Amino acid sequence: MDSANWHWENGNRQSIGYDIRDELVRRRDVETMLNLVEHPTDEYQQRMMIEALYEIDDPRIQKYFERYASADITWPMYLCQNYLAERGDVGALKTLNDNYFKYPTSSAQWACTVALFGKFNYEPAIPNIIETIDAVSLNLASASIESLKQFYPKEKYPDMAPAEEWQEYFRGLQARGHRGSLSSNVE
Repeated sequence: MDSANWHWENGNRQSIGYDIRDELVRRRDVETMLNLVEHPTDEYQQRMMIEALYEIDDPRIQKYFERYASADITWPMYLCQNYLAERGDVGALKTLNDNYFKYPTSSAQWACTVALFGKFNYEPAIPNIIETIDAVSLNLASASIESLKQFYPKEKYPDMAPAEEWQEYFRGLQARGHRGSLSSNVE
């Protein structure tokens, strides 16, 4: 932390954060990192631990995040909820959908979340996903269309249509309740 603090005080904030996170991920000392999330020296340390834990697939992290995660709209809570959503946690999918695109994250990162709604067949997200088809970010717009295609796998899709046509198309499918051969995992 002495090295991190020196870099922080001397203006090298962004790169040192990545270096710390990468080293923590490499070490994989999950128990120590979980303890530091619970009892951090400061907010920065807690955030770094959560960022590193997000990159590690471990059942201890999942169990901890299930207890720790909240509906707060912060970067650390986004990471906790997304970690759980990546593992199919319906509660996390619900929280992310309830706070759709409100978290302080990039559109490219949010596109990863949008993909999870389709992957895990989380139907309540369909209206929100339809709205982001016309996102300025091509990552998010594309992820929205691809996610929606997972809900409607047997449809014939328009070729290179403008965003508004895609939105109209998927709104029509949603209104008809047509879901192809899929059944919902979520009530």
